[in-house]
Amino acid sequence: FSFRSQENKNAPVEQDLAEIHIKVEAAPLSRIYENERNIKEALKDKVKDVYFYRGKYRNIEYSVLFAVYVREIETKSIIKAVEDSLKDNNLILRSENNGDNGIEGILLEGFFDKDNKKYVLRGQILKKGAMLWQILAVYPVSKNSDALSQRFIDSIEIKNAAEIK
Repeated sequence: FSFRSQENKNAPVEQDLAEIHIKVEAAPLSRIYENERNIKEALKDKVKDVYFYRGKYRNIEYSVLFAVYVREIETKSIIKAVEDSLKDNNLILRSENNGDNGIEGILLEGFFDKDNKKYVLRGQILKKGAMLWQILAVYPVSKNSDALSQRFIDSIEIKNAAEIK
């Protein structure tokens, strides 16, 4: 019984991350300051501010990255960075343009190998001006995880999109 209640404690819930203008339904997300520092250091001339959140539920790793760049960034370079990060894992990535309210969007779906297992990467990249959101779910192939990760992606809402400059 205690395992089940612990598992349910991490179940996806709606979360409003006001400082980065986004609402998502995910496992409870924790801010990871070390990742923020590493990204700022690696991209010190390109990025003004970075927020990074991560959570895990039933083998799905949820992550939300928000970055404010010095200049507007091309979404193609973000897709390339995702591809480069998994190039040694035989990533096969598909992308599809979407977005609204003046926000450019790209849906991502891919498969890669790690430790002799097949994994799924499902995500959404959103961009408005110099602001970028990268929302990802990564998990071993599973129908149950497919449904949960799709619910995560479908739940994404940029708050006050018209007011963001």
